[in-house]
Amino acid sequence: MLEKHADFAKPGALAACSYDWRQDWNAILSAFRRTLIARFKVHYDSRGRALRSGRSFYLIGHSMGALLTFLAVARGLIHQDDIAQVILLAPPFRGSPFAYYRICEGDTPCPFRPGKPGSASTTKHLK
Repeated sequence: MLEKHADFAKPGALAACSYDWRQDWNAILSAFRRTLIARFKVHYDSRGRALRSGRSFYLIGHSMGALLTFLAVARGLIHQDDIAQVILLAPPFRGSPFAYYRICEGDTPCPFRPGKPGSASTTKHLK
């Protein structure tokens, strides 16, 4: 559907990144990084964070894809100045705070601490 929109119809303007939900999250994000390098010539510093490319990225993720999008942004796979918009559709943040917290325990800081679902400690990042 996005391919039909004038802004995304240009060759090379859209990259749909599918994944197998059974894969390790780091493997999925590594594949996304390789796509960014190959399709959009994104470069990274020695810490693995994206350098400014001058492009405008519109990131759209649904459900688990929303979590992956959030992690990609948090890990700096795209420079923050290159992100025009992030759209998260039905992210399971509120319904799965403990599961999400466990995902973030690795090398990515978690934007919230687990608490009672729906409490300020689990939803303030959503506002």
